[in-house]
Amino acid sequence: SGSALQDPLCFANLLRFYDGICKWEEGSPTPILHVGWATLLVQSLGRFDAQVTLMGSDTSNEDDESEDSRRRGPRRESKQSQKMKGMKELLVAAKVNSSAIKLQLTAQSQVQPKRARGSGARDYSLGYLK
Repeated sequence: SGSALQDPLCFANLLRFYDGICKWEEGSPTPILHVGWATLLVQSLGRFDAQVTLMGSDTSNEDDESEDSRRRGPRRESKQSQKMKGMKELLVAAKVNSSAIKLQLTAQSQVQPKRARGSGARDYSLGYLK
């Protein structure tokens, strides 16, 4: 039994956690991830070996953690959030680019909730200006 930092599944779960937060943020008018969270992710990423990051970057989220499933290797899964999809190359790079990852994570999501256009919702009459 090795260290958690040698386990591709542990790395995959770390990415899955941040992917979930990024996906949650996409539906929110308020930014969720701030620089503190980004700093913690960068610090965590830097502790894993490069080989582990390559193996664990796209593993499945199924909870099959038996010894046989670990020996077979990770199954593939796509990221759910646009931010994590955009950071795929950064996450598997041999050297962690902390500035780029922090910028990507803390960038405000461009996905804005659709607003229903009601008639007269923005029609403000200022009769005294006429």
